[in-house]
Formats: sequence, structure tokens, C-alpha cells
Amino acid sequence: MPPHLQELGWVRLKVADVEAAKQFYGVRVGLPYIRSAGGAALFDLGDNTTLEIVGGGIARPIPPAQNAADQVMILRVVDFQATLARLKAAGQPFPFKIYNEATGGFSYIADSEGNLVGLADRRPPAAYRDKQPVSPEDLEARRRWVEG
Repeated sequence: MPPHLQELGWVRLKVADVEAAKQFYGVRVGLPYIRSAGGAALFDLGDNTTLEIVGGGIARPIPPAQNAADQVMILRVVDFQATLARLKAAGQPFPFKIYNEATGGFSYIADSEGNLVGLADRRPPAAYRDKQPVSPEDLEARRRWVEG
């Protein structure tokens, strides 16, 4: 972040059905629920970032392609395969290809409103193929997971 900005603090998601979205993000995805206030549901996204789910949105069909989505949220997961297995067991559809590369795994799921939510993990650089670039975000994610 630039020196005059500290961090991302709040994300608001407008949905048609707050209760369905609350179940998706809290139960299905497993975000820690903070509280409900004024018809909104608040969840902890980590690093002092709050996800606020509010009414007034419009549910849409799942986009026909990953790059056709108006907006996406990508969540880093610690164990991509375990996350996939848990979500598949809960009946969560995966509308697009599931990637499992040397650098990590990635896939999208859709929330109760048709919004795409990406799931990604990054493997340690030692697992990369020859000449595979290592990005600072990969190193930072790995550091946080190791530190627990």
C-alpha cells in the first residue's frame, strides 16, 4: 500500500437475499460471522477487513465465463484440496475449470446471488517448476501460513 494508506478495511456486497448470502459466506465458505446490524450481516475477512452483506442487490445468473463477471472476490485458502473436498461434499457446484498447478490451486464458486468467489492456495516456491517466477504475494501468504 502507498504510505498514506494503511489497509483495506471494509467491503460491501449488495444482495437480493441477505439470509441466503449469510448462509453461503458463513456456513458454506466458513467466514467468521461478526454480527447483524440494521439488516446487514458482517463477516471477518481477516487483516481487520470486514465483509458487509446488505440487501438491495439483484441476483444474477452465474456468468458464462470467468472473465465475464462484473466483480469477483478471491479468498486464499490454506489447503486447496481439502477446501474443494469440503465444498463438493456440501453440494457446491464449480462452474469453471479447477486449476491445480505447480504454484497452487485455483477455482471459482458462485454465491447465492451468482457472484463469483475465487479460492486459491499457493504452494511453496520449492514446489515450482524450473524458472517459475515467485511473486511477493506468494511469499507473504506462505509466511503467514507458516507462522499460523
